[in-house]
Amino acid sequence: MFRPGSAFGPSRFPRFRRQPPGLPPWRRLHGEARWGDGGAYDPATNRWRRLPKSPLTARMAPASAWTGSEFLVWGGYQVRFATDGAAYDPEANAWRELPAAPLDAAEPAGAWTGSRFLVVTGTPQAAAYDPSTDTWDTVAPPPVAAGAMQVVVIGGRVFVLRQSIDPGEPMAIAELDAAGGTRQRLEDGPAAPDGAARPALVAGQLLVVGDAVFDTETDSWSAIRRGDCRFRADLAAATGPLVLSPAAAVDLTTRTCRAMPRIPDRPGGGARVAPISVWTGSDWIVWSRGGGEPRSVFEKDGVAFGPTGD
Repeated sequence: MFRPGSAFGPSRFPRFRRQPPGLPPWRRLHGEARWGDGGAYDPATNRWRRLPKSPLTARMAPASAWTGSEFLVWGGYQVRFATDGAAYDPEANAWRELPAAPLDAAEPAGAWTGSRFLVVTGTPQAAAYDPSTDTWDTVAPPPVAAGAMQVVVIGGRVFVLRQSIDPGEPMAIAELDAAGGTRQRLEDGPAAPDGAARPALVAGQLLVVGDAVFDTETDSWSAIRRGDCRFRADLAAATGPLVLSPAAAVDLTTRTCRAMPRIPDRPGGGARVAPISVWTGSDWIVWSRGGGEPRSVFEKDGVAFGPTGD
């Protein structure tokens, strides 16, 4: 695991390691088939296990959050937007349904505030779910235009980012008080040249969005000095001061860039399009999603990478 302040470079990065074939994989069934229950991967044992039957239909892009004891899911899309949710308890290995939420269904995003599950839709609307009372409360929506949202929590502060839609359009960012309902618009982030969505990554008190960094202590933006750095903003993981991408890693402390070892090719060929990307605390896991051949197939493959330091 990378430790802040340690030296790093290409020679200190171990190789990506491919998850071995033949294990119970993630699957996506097409047509009338549905598998909405999911699976759990344990990096310590490099094994998958199937989750029990859930009360939800199969879906993609729901709002989700980990509370410390439960995995919460609400909304998502499959043919149409869903308006239901559920909670999974890994200790009990069981799901429970969430009550109806005072939200529309469009493009939900969510985060755990420390006591409640805050969900913001693309319209935008906002509501917070309290597991201790099993109830939802309406929250004042963020002061941003409708669009694709992302919700992140840093140091107890709740930020809502509205992704750029058109080339040259800046990213809007606002702060919500999920308890009191107050809200404020903050300084817009830099525009994406191609208008593509740029996932926000939490790196300590910093919020990394594409080629820019938002400092939540000063509420100001600065640029990641890239030069010839082949950093990919659409697929990355923040480990603290070190931000990883398939071709390059950036140290946010020194704003320097180092090469990464080459990510393995997919077994079925094709690039990884919008894969699942998770930092576990010691490993960066990149899993499946689009790009396989034929295009309707979601490959059941993944790779994991663990940065090391002195």
